[in-house]
Amino acid sequence: GAIMEKLQKTNLIFEEYEQRFAQARIDQKFRELWTDADREEVLKHLKDILCYDESLVPEIKIIDETHKQVGDIKVTHYTFESWQNVYGKFTLFSPNLEGKRPLIVICSGHEPLGCLAEANQKLAYHLANMGCHVVINQNLGQGSRAFLGHKDVLKPFYCGLTFQALIVAETIAVIRHAIKFDFVDAEKVGTTGNSGGGTLT
Repeated sequence: GAIMEKLQKTNLIFEEYEQRFAQARIDQKFRELWTDADREEVLKHLKDILCYDESLVPEIKIIDETHKQVGDIKVTHYTFESWQNVYGKFTLFSPNLEGKRPLIVICSGHEPLGCLAEANQKLAYHLANMGCHVVINQNLGQGSRAFLGHKDVLKPFYCGLTFQALIVAETIAVIRHAIKFDFVDAEKVGTTGNSGGGTLT
């Protein structure tokens, strides 16, 4: 009796959601993302959702770096300041190869260790062994920066911002810094990530 009634209510709730999602898709314009006009429209929409503004992108200032060799891969840990008094870390994995090489940025998901998560580290070494330079940034509020908070951060909303927009802005800043390295082919840059890292990508 009571269990069946709860089950029926749950089914009705799911049915309502399915109908709303279907209607939202019907109302959505088909986007031709290979055209400049549609691509720009989608980018503008995403920026509006995030409250993203180009002026948010900081300039990365390196304040410390350490190096170690792991097989044929040189691993460099950078400590940086992005915005004033905001400090972070990113790691660069470099193959022992001559000339400019492509750069792949691995965007961390919501793993507790962030950039140090085993999957991220394995992927970084794999890509570096294939001949790419690889960067993994430690996102705001994750890993060693967990004290900044992540899912419960509300203060950016008071300023008309979102925490995700700040993560995007800092990631873009790290990418812009990394493509200035003289060994990086700035014409061949890609990003990848899983889960929250896929969203960030």
